[in-house]
Amino acid sequence: MSCPVCYLDLPLHNNYNCGHLLCDNCFNQWRPRNNTCPECRALVRYELINNILIFNNNNVIINNFLNNQNNRIINNHNNRIINNLNNEIINYLNNLHNTNITTD
Repeated sequence: MSCPVCYLDLPLHNNYNCGHLLCDNCFNQWRPRNNTCPECRALVRYELINNILIFNNNNVIINNFLNNQNNRIINNHNNRIINNLNNEIINYLNNLHNTNITTD
């Protein structure tokens, strides 16, 4: 199904209390200038618009949080690997050094 405003085949959302569907791009461009549905011109309840904007903002916040968490987990994992490798190298060098001392 295509957006009735831009005619592009994008995911459509029921952003209006009248039930008409728009893509996010058209909704975000239309909404700041108009308090009506672009198809039927029905007045849009402010609460509905506010909830959609809060929902979209929360999705951005949640995505940023998850990205930060993923980055933190990856960094912690990488740091553990580096620390383990450093410890293995130190142990190897110590063993090598100890072996050389006992054979001398």
